[in-house]
Amino acid sequence: MVGQELVTRALINSVSHDRMHHSYLFTGGRGVGKTTLARLIAKALNCLKPEDGDCCGTCEQCLSIERGNHIDVIELDAASNRGVEEVQALFDQIRYPPSMGKKKVVIIDEVHMLSIHAFNSMLKTLEEPPSHTVFILATTELSKLPKTIVSRCIKFNLQNIPRKKIENHLTQVLEANHVKPEEKAIELITKASGGSLRDALSLAEQAVAISGQNPVGQDMVSKMLGFVSEELLTELLVTVGEDNCSDAFEVVHKINESGASSARVLDQLASFFHEICKDRVLSKGNRSPDNNRFGSFAIDETQANLFYQICTLGKRDLHLAPDEFVGLEMTILRIFAFIPDKNRGTDLHDQNKTQETLKNQSERELKTDRLSEELNQKKKNDQQNSDLVNLFSEVQPAKWPMFIKKLELKGLVKQFFWQAELLKIVHNNNGSTLLLALDNLFFSDNGIRKKAEDFLSNRLNRRIEIKVESKLDKGETLAKIEGDIEKKSNLKASKIIKESKVVKEFLEKFDAKITIDSTKLNKKERN
Repeated sequence: MVGQELVTRALINSVSHDRMHHSYLFTGGRGVGKTTLARLIAKALNCLKPEDGDCCGTCEQCLSIERGNHIDVIELDAASNRGVEEVQALFDQIRYPPSMGKKKVVIIDEVHMLSIHAFNSMLKTLEEPPSHTVFILATTELSKLPKTIVSRCIKFNLQNIPRKKIENHLTQVLEANHVKPEEKAIELITKASGGSLRDALSLAEQAVAISGQNPVGQDMVSKMLGFVSEELLTELLVTVGEDNCSDAFEVVHKINESGASSARVLDQLASFFHEICKDRVLSKGNRSPDNNRFGSFAIDETQANLFYQICTLGKRDLHLAPDEFVGLEMTILRIFAFIPDKNRGTDLHDQNKTQETLKNQSERELKTDRLSEELNQKKKNDQQNSDLVNLFSEVQPAKWPMFIKKLELKGLVKQFFWQAELLKIVHNNNGSTLLLALDNLFFSDNGIRKKAEDFLSNRLNRRIEIKVESKLDKGETLAKIEGDIEKKSNLKASKIIKESKVVKEFLEKFDAKITIDSTKLNKKERN
């Protein structure tokens, strides 16, 4: 595994000493090796000829896992199979011991995409997992996973792969395929990958396809990725150093005609100002700066810091511009706007003031974004409340359970309404009066009834009065409807299972019996 040596070492030690945990969680950005590492663990656990906790890669078990047809290694893409039915079907498979391997390995990729009901179904299995099964969960969004799931797994965070290791790996792969890459070309591909080895390999494959029989060169890769050539970038920077705005815009138009991405150009400019700022600071610290490269630019660290900020903010706002080229031009204009007037010298106070202005502008923009989000959420909530009001105005005893199901209920208020049967509803100018029947005296408590009144009054924006009658027989309540559905589904499931030829043979052979409460159907089977 490229760039994940610590994680790999920990897992190899666990396999070699037979100390595997029942569930692992791999987190990290895209393309850093989460799924690949999961498959390697599956190989190591089932390999016929393991060596110090590592797989041989040549036995039938390893080759079968490599081909993706090993019966005991189950992979699930949660992005497209996120429902509770899919998860339940998966867990039904793992009850039985492995057929051809030593361990069953369940790999769930993009696990954060599962629904909340699917997570709840998974939780029980993770609490009491079968001894022959190892779960490996992979995600790019750790914050979206329930803490109850995370707490039951051993978590490994896979870091972005260092650039040097990506460069070395790309060089090896290309040379193994008889492709000669230029060093600068490899550097550009690595930079564009953002620490993702998978992205780097994809970009390298694209570059090979474009170059054909020719070597993978820097110029070709620059055009492919939208980078500007070093010649044009240097020419632009020289005009900035000379405070020559007209020549700068001629260069900017050349950059646009070359097909370079405005976002890439701003990245390259920001990288340059970062380097020159570092150079100026190190010069004061009597360390060895790169004077040969930056000595000709009459820019101090304060200006470089300011220009860096202008470039990063310009990139952030590109999507707001009429088009990307206009956004690039405006960013260059801002740079020239804050170049000190040579006739009056550098005014450090003005520059600090400018930086403060930019900071305040950024804070105002963030506040505006938050306000916009709050307004959109309020609009959404108002629409939902309006729909509820319209639905309430048409509520009759027969439609009562459907109305209750639309409410976002919790705790005792939820239990109160779920157990209640609507007998009568009266609307008037002052509000509405509900006559409810309850078979559970606990929920007829005045405190609970008052909470229920307050909840409906707030949601419907009108005064709601609730009167309660005691009723021994349970009418058409939401709790009764849901209970009847569950009971019917269990009976149907039990019937289907009992009629199965395989189950009949199993019952006869092992003198077993079926527990009705353990039988479940998915939604399609219920219907």
